[in-house]
Amino acid sequence: MRLTRTHSCDVLVLGSGIAGITAALTAAEAGRSVILACKGKLFSGSSFYPGTWGLGLVGPADESDEADLAATIEAVGCGMADPAMVRAFVAGIHPAIEQVRSMGVKLRRADNGGQKEYIPCFDHKHRDWNGIEFDSAREIFSRRLKELSVTVLPGCEALELVQTDRRVCGAVVAQGGSLCYLGCKALVLATGGYGGLFKYHLCTADVEGVGQSLALDAGCRLVNMEFMQMMPGYISPAYQTIFNEKTFRFTRLRCPDGRPLLNEATKELLTQRSTHGPFTSRLPSKAVDLALFRAFLKDERGVEATYTEEMRSDPPEFVKTYFDWLCEAIPLLSPSCTACSPPVSSPAVCSGPSVSSGSPPPTGWCLAERPAGPPPRPVPERRNRRTSISSMPLRRVTSLRSSPLYKRPCSAMPW
Repeated sequence: MRLTRTHSCDVLVLGSGIAGITAALTAAEAGRSVILACKGKLFSGSSFYPGTWGLGLVGPADESDEADLAATIEAVGCGMADPAMVRAFVAGIHPAIEQVRSMGVKLRRADNGGQKEYIPCFDHKHRDWNGIEFDSAREIFSRRLKELSVTVLPGCEALELVQTDRRVCGAVVAQGGSLCYLGCKALVLATGGYGGLFKYHLCTADVEGVGQSLALDAGCRLVNMEFMQMMPGYISPAYQTIFNEKTFRFTRLRCPDGRPLLNEATKELLTQRSTHGPFTSRLPSKAVDLALFRAFLKDERGVEATYTEEMRSDPPEFVKTYFDWLCEAIPLLSPSCTACSPPVSSPAVCSGPSVSSGSPPPTGWCLAERPAGPPPRPVPERRNRRTSISSMPLRRVTSLRSSPLYKRPCSAMPW
């Protein structure tokens, strides 16, 4: 099959989460022609996951706090974090936040930032906290993309990266029942992780490892595939909604038959479990997650969660913000009702093509939307490691090439 270019650009960005939108805007501001293509609608992926109110941004309190934050990330990383990457990550937080603020995106600030609920996951102190509100971000980013004449192509399913002389020159996509060849001089993969491949997950449907698959087929080496966030979420009445970890210390957990999920000794761990969202095997609070998971394996109705009078009458600001959003988005769910918490799920991963600072890979660039935490060091020999939590059953997925439109490898004219 031979395809003719339907679109051409300097920079082609696949994926329209925060990473993809940022890449598209940055390239357009530099004077490049840009196409932003995404499988779903604009503003998709984990960045704009509808199961939460917005995105919390955590950074150093000021320049003098950068060293402590970097040291904390390395300590939490237990030797897996690359110190140079950590320093670069921490140093770039404030400039990135200021860039978003300067665009006019509404950033929520804490009125009671001294409350312990604002201490970041796995951290030991308060940092600078900002929250991106989805509605404001969509409005501002849409306007800016239009001002910079970025071509947005929603509904594009990427099938293959096209190469010539080991250099990417475009991508074959399926759109509206047709195959299209999008030509480019440079390509950015910002398609997110692969959490959507799990039977139970906290991801949008388009987070299914497409970028990793495309990169692998194009000759890249994938790294950090074992790094994944596992977090609890609601089963009912708000399926695939993130369970706010700060509420653990106000929560009573019971199995469907009415038995308490935790014994008296384990109950004391709920306070510690309230200090972090993702699962960790590093802290004793892992017993809470394991109990949730085992209960779900016995009965898929999950675990019933009810809240104490203290939280209903005088919740911390961080928790109130969450429930105010939740009650508006899902009127059935409020702090006074019961809900179910499922096993630990997989909303985000930290994997992607290996990128060397000395020589870029032949397929272009990959932007990873990392969860807040230590940037992991590539560990190829442990790439296929499985744990009892992450080995949840995968739902069957079809090959990228099982599309009825895809018959055989495509050739296309290079740029």
